[in-house]
Amino acid sequence: MYLSFSNIKNIFVHIIIGLALIFVQVYLPQIWINPNLSINFDILLIYLTCIAFIYKTHQIVYFAFMIGLFQDLVVNIELIGILSLLKSLSVFLIGR
Repeated sequence: MYLSFSNIKNIFVHIIIGLALIFVQVYLPQIWINPNLSINFDILLIYLTCIAFIYKTHQIVYFAFMIGLFQDLVVNIELIGILSLLKSLSVFLIGR
């Protein structure tokens, strides 16, 4: 059964972990290369890569799109949709 209680529980656990990682990522320090260029680590992409190896690819692509869209709304409001596209595309290519 696709929507059994254990699957719903796993979905909620991954959603909570994903949202927590977004808020942790907001407060992580930046590495400044020069005054105009900085590097941020994408902990959420590392997490999505790990669960892409565990679960089916199409489920994680949907999850990555929704989490990426939420990350766009929190972190990068100027370019809505770019992180959701990049995260779902990277999870799809990793899961292949």
